[in-house]
Amino acid sequence: MSRTSNLVIKLTCGLEAPERVSQAFSVASAALASGIHVSFWLTGDAAYFAL
Repeated sequence: MSRTSNLVIKLTCGLEAPERVSQAFSVASAALASGIHVSFWLTGDAAYFAL
């Protein structure tokens, strides 16, 4: 039986905290490269990244 791995990343900050934004996207990138399904939950100022 195979298992599917999923990761949800909640990002709440925007461009005012570039280190945090970069860290969230770096973790997502590494997870995707490992075959893990990634979902972002963007709230607050982070919602602007969806535009």
